[in-house]
Amino acid sequence: MEYFSKSDANTEFKYLPIIDAHIHVRSLQKALRQNDVLSESGLRGMCVQCVTRLGDEFMASNLIGMLLKAMLHGETYVFGGFPRPLSPECPEGQDYLALAKALHEMGADGLKMYDAKPSVRKELGMALDCPEFEAMYAYLEDNGIPVMNHVGDPANFWDGDDAPDIAKQYGWTFDSTYVHPEQYFVEIENVFDRHPRLKMILAHFFFLSVDMERLEAFLGRHPGAYIDITPGTEMYIDFSADPKAWHAFFVKHQDRIIFGTDNGFFGETSYEINAIRTFLETDRAFHAWDMDICGIGLPEPVLRKIYYDNFKGLVKAPRLPNYSMVRKEYESVKAAAERSELKESLLADLDDIAEALRRMEVF
Repeated sequence: MEYFSKSDANTEFKYLPIIDAHIHVRSLQKALRQNDVLSESGLRGMCVQCVTRLGDEFMASNLIGMLLKAMLHGETYVFGGFPRPLSPECPEGQDYLALAKALHEMGADGLKMYDAKPSVRKELGMALDCPEFEAMYAYLEDNGIPVMNHVGDPANFWDGDDAPDIAKQYGWTFDSTYVHPEQYFVEIENVFDRHPRLKMILAHFFFLSVDMERLEAFLGRHPGAYIDITPGTEMYIDFSADPKAWHAFFVKHQDRIIFGTDNGFFGETSYEINAIRTFLETDRAFHAWDMDICGIGLPEPVLRKIYYDNFKGLVKAPRLPNYSMVRKEYESVKAAAERSELKESLLADLDDIAEALRRMEVF
């Protein structure tokens, strides 16, 4: 049994282009460390998923993403996130079409939605198929702008005392006061039925690694749906229970699966990159995330699609930042930071961002 440590690197990995399509940023300095990790791991690019709805610590994600585009050039992408409403009691007062257009004009390559994270859904109460999102979906669909959507959470997060430790650690245990997991599936079906040309990546395998048959049927109904393999580590337990069947699934749906790691959410390391690549590229048994995993050993043409081609098919070349719009975002975030309990750290990070933009003579 092969064991992974936090510093593992595997020199046996195939030489293939890779974009990590699912990273997060909290601060400029941490984001730059993440870029070093990705570069040292041989990745060609990254996509920052801006979870600005989750909490104030991610408030500046859109700005940091734009700065990374300016500083790093190359294949740096950003899926912009909506700001938290000034009053959580009335999020329907936000103009989501205008917000989506502004993010795209600023230079975002796609949209990150986090409204269906159960804790955010409980706070803001915005159903995925609500009328307030309709014009936005139509705009994304008509303009070929992809969206990455976190829809629900693993079903066992609703299991109370039997929920996994990670759910308890982050306060992600849910009871009957939270939207039931099945409701999210109903809402996504409604969205795709109304907008069949919409391109949407469902994060974390749409939390359906427990039900291959259901996921297969969903992908068959909705050709605009993609899934990413960003852990939830529960996915890899499910995959390892029947590696032959999952090998066949990945091969069959090779055009719909996208590589991601969640790097930056729990830390900035190469651990997830190496563990996921070992799972995808080998058929070995190994130990990662304190679990026994069995790889599915995919062929190189399939790996290339999952690592690179599928994401590039959705976004093409990275958009350039529009610095007049970046300045507007900066002023908006700074005003929100002044009201935040995290004011001191947020304003310090905003000073770093502004100084970096000034050094590049774009601010």
